[in-house]
Amino acid sequence: MNPDQPSRDQIETRLTALLLGELPADEAALLRYTVAQDPELQKLHDELQSTLALVYEAEKNPVSTPVKKNAPLKLAADRRAKLLAHFKTPRPKADPLFWLKPLRCRASSRCWAWSQSWRFSQPCCCRH
Repeated sequence: MNPDQPSRDQIETRLTALLLGELPADEAALLRYTVAQDPELQKLHDELQSTLALVYEAEKNPVSTPVKKNAPLKLAADRRAKLLAHFKTPRPKADPLFWLKPLRCRASSRCWAWSQSWRFSQPCCCRH
């Protein structure tokens, strides 16, 4: 990048100053000439000009309804009910025999251990 050539941010700043009428006459003339020679700069100039037009229009016609500050956010009752219904999950039914679960686990593990010990205690049919 050429150090004598301004960066895009600097050009955009100068274009904005030109559109706001803040540049001296000689700099404004030079910038207008540069913009006329470069289609990309012309496009940027047009975009900034339309943006400034929107800003001026918004400044002339401010929103008539004042914005409430620190107003609590609240859903309408029907929307709130619909949202809660969507996220509601059914409660699992209680197991009436919940106390048997540890016994069942212990019994099944003992049965498995017994079957394994019995299996290895029997003589193999292939050994002679």
